[in-house]
Amino acid sequence: MNGYLLPLLLLCAAPVFGQAGKAQLFGTIQDPTGLAVPQARVQVEDQATRARYAAVSDERGEYRLLGLKAGEYILTVEQPGFKTHKQSGITLRIEDKIAVDVKLDIGQQSESVEVTGGAPLLQTASGDVSFNVDQARIVTLPLDGRNFIPLVALSPGVALPGGGSLLPRINGGRPRTNEYMYDG
Repeated sequence: MNGYLLPLLLLCAAPVFGQAGKAQLFGTIQDPTGLAVPQARVQVEDQATRARYAAVSDERGEYRLLGLKAGEYILTVEQPGFKTHKQSGITLRIEDKIAVDVKLDIGQQSESVEVTGGAPLLQTASGDVSFNVDQARIVTLPLDGRNFIPLVALSPGVALPGGGSLLPRINGGRPRTNEYMYDG
């Protein structure tokens, strides 16, 4: 009996590994008076791959989309009796947890409200700070071999100490207390 338990546990835990480094998008859907809109269909579309992710708001009007890749997204919210809400210009980076609240306008579903651009979204769900170096910058910058640590110095609050040490000080913290997530 115990010989079957371990493989069964490993099989159940395998899908969890793919979630590391993904972003989250969540928020609340409300009507014009500020009341929650339950059962609203929420969908985001990745502009680079055209992949779509969907959710439905709960009884409090809250929705949550997990496991999103970094990229540009368009958010669409639909609910009978309300105009379709479409918002573009949503940029997600690795490990972002971004709240996007939506206030629906009363009207026919064939009518739509389109929101474009706007200020960058703030990550209000946690105090985590992250910085993403895009591929275009990596390709154009001179790197010493395949060492990624000097790229950390591109973010605000980072200092590389002299004397041959490559352990950065981030916002005055100790050099050996940093965590790096890199792909490739």
